Amino acid sequence: GKTNSHQIEPDESQVDFDAFIVAHGGTLRVVMERFSEPQFAFFALSTPFGGGYVLEYDAALWQRERKLRLLRAVSREGESAAC
Repeated sequence: GKTNSHQIEPDESQVDFDAFIVAHGGTLRVVMERFSEPQFAFFALSTPFGGGYVLEYDAALWQRERKLRLLRAVSREGESAAC
């Protein structure tokens, strides 16, 4: 099948925003494998049910490596310690 790929190029003047992705744990692991700093192997992460991750956009890191900084994991019970 055809795969849609979208390049994200944030407007540097408007990078102060929040974005939320609601997705299956496997999808979250793919995003973390590709875009997280530090980088994780797909099977190295075990996303808890109803949980996820908080990532931060840093212009220099994005321009240099196309990565988002991992700040912490979250779960249904609340936020965990910093990663």
